[in-house]
Formats: sequence, structure tokens, C-alpha cells
Amino acid sequence: MFPVGDSLVAVDDFRDLAFELFDKETGEFVGRRSRDGAMGGTVLWSAAGDTLWLGFPDFPGGDFSAFMWVPRTNQLRHLWRVPRIFRDHPSYFSMGGLGTTLARWGDKFLLDFGALPHLYVVALDGRDGTYVDSLRIPVRRRRRIDDNIVEIAENRTDARTAMRRYSYLSFLAGIYRRADGSYLLVHTEMDLEGTPPAVERRTDYYLSVLTADLAQACVDTPLDLGSPVSSIVNARGDTLFALLQRAVAGEGTTEPRAETWVKRSLIEVDRDACEWASTGFPGSR
Repeated sequence: MFPVGDSLVAVDDFRDLAFELFDKETGEFVGRRSRDGAMGGTVLWSAAGDTLWLGFPDFPGGDFSAFMWVPRTNQLRHLWRVPRIFRDHPSYFSMGGLGTTLARWGDKFLLDFGALPHLYVVALDGRDGTYVDSLRIPVRRRRRIDDNIVEIAENRTDARTAMRRYSYLSFLAGIYRRADGSYLLVHTEMDLEGTPPAVERRTDYYLSVLTADLAQACVDTPLDLGSPVSSIVNARGDTLFALLQRAVAGEGTTEPRAETWVKRSLIEVDRDACEWASTGFPGSR
């Protein structure tokens, strides 16, 4: 869920493809806004709070990776076509979690699809938005995406094969702008263990820093969030937040219960200690 202006909160109903709108003070239901798109990614707001950009791709079925929503006029505009590799191989796209990650970069945006090694620079020029350039975040400790990843993604011979597909990928789960203009990036790596439906998920997390000019990155510091664990990670300034949840044995019963807590970490970046690597940006257009 996310705030809409000063008075509303929107809750994403991904089954019915709609935003349910509630009064922020009273919790009263006030309406709904139908939408396209899969489960959501990033939500960004304009400085005035009157425009939202949402990483809710309308793919498969559509072509676009995000949309702009102006609640006051109910205007909804689709932005930035999904890259060709995903349109040709939708199974590969679905491995990335069906959401897209957005961050502001001056008057442009950084756009990521989770399962691709590229981070795109995009603009609002034109009717549907424009791809301007791209860069690669260097890899040190996390997984490199296999050259035959499309073949792996489309191999659906059995449930165990489908589970193993995730062990070939590293996902960019979030891009967060810091006060000095640089960015924190959080990558996740997932492994599924067991036999369906009794499957356990193991997730590892890595933190990287991308310079404000996008030219260099200090990458792949492991984050000690504990595993197996399910977490939602966010950041503001130099503080990283992780909402963690795991199943634990219930007291006096064999039924497990969910245990949830928030972990907060102050991120300090020692520029002299980092091994900075080039991202190849700006590249050829």
C-alpha cells in the first residue's frame, strides 16, 4: 500500500487489478481505481505529491513496464515498453518477480527489471517514454547471469526444474537515492529447497553503492539479514530498513506461527576502502 496525496491510502488489489482507496485518517473506504499491470514494484511521487510513477508492468498481455498516475484527474499513462528479450521470452520475465524498480535521476529515471543485468536510464519524452542509455552493475560476489538463461527459464519439464531456475539469477530488489546523490542498491539471491508443496526459501542479500554520475560502483557487500528468512527491504538516506518474517513453532501447539520484526542499519560508505569498478556509463546511444 502507499499514500496518495495528503488524504488517501491506496491498497493494491492485484487479483482484481485495482487500487482500493481509503481515507488516511479514518480508514473509511472511498473508492477504487482499476489499473493494468502485474504485481507492483516501486512507487514514486512528484515533489508536489500530485503525480505518481508506479513500477506495475502490464506484461504479459501488454507491452509497458510502468505507468504515471495523476489522481486528481484520474489520468493514467503507460510508460517504457518492456525490453524485447522479455517480449520474446515471457518466462524469463516472470522469473524476475513481475515488478519493476524505479528511482529518480535528475529529470530522468533509473529503471530495472530484476532479472536483467542492465540498469536503464529512461525519460518521459514522447508519448510512451524513451530509453536513453543503459549501464551494468559490476558483479563481484553475487551470481553472474548465465549465458543460456532464456533456455533455463523456458525449461518447464517438472516442478523441481522450475524451482531450480531461481538459483541461476541475482535480482535487483531496490534502488534508493542517498543525500549526496549516490544510490544504494540491494540485490537478492534465492534458492528453493525441498519437494513441492513443502518448499523452503533461502535468500541472500548484497548491498552496492552507485555514484551519482552512474559511472562507478562499489559492489556486493553481504547483508546479514539471516536466512532462511522473508524480508522487505527499503532505505531512506543512509538508513536501511528490513521488515523480516519467519515461521516459528507455536507455543503449546504443533502449528507454526509468523514472527515479524524490523531491523534497521546505518549504512556508512568508506570511499577509500571501496574497490570502485566502472559501469560503462555513459555508453553509446
